[in-house]
Amino acid sequence: MKKQLLLPHACKNIGWILLAPSLITGILYLINPDIPFAQYAWYDELLVIGLTISMTMVAFSREKDEDEYTAAIRSRYLSLAFYADTLIVVIGTLAIYEFSYLNFMVIQMFLVLLLYIVMFNIAMWHIRTENKAICDEE
Repeated sequence: MKKQLLLPHACKNIGWILLAPSLITGILYLINPDIPFAQYAWYDELLVIGLTISMTMVAFSREKDEDEYTAAIRSRYLSLAFYADTLIVVIGTLAIYEFSYLNFMVIQMFLVLLLYIVMFNIAMWHIRTENKAICDEE
């Protein structure tokens, strides 16, 4: 098997712990930029770094049962996330104007990782559920 450059599995749990508050505060900030904790000059940078690091840790950490099939699923859903993100960018660029476009591009900056995380985890959940059902039948 070809060696993949993945983080240890423990990083996935740390990533989820960091992602939850980063994503919630990021959404709150997009809805209302005048929230009290956003008044600090360093807040934007901290939020971007938190989202980037946490999403990278969740997306590219090894699974407990990592094998060739998991690597193939990773590759497939990373490609699909990239294509979906590209389509969203093209449509958004044609449909959104002025200051709203800036907000759209900020969201798009994290969208490919978010799409990958969601699609990959749903696929892995389906595979584990099917495997469990097959094992229970036998």
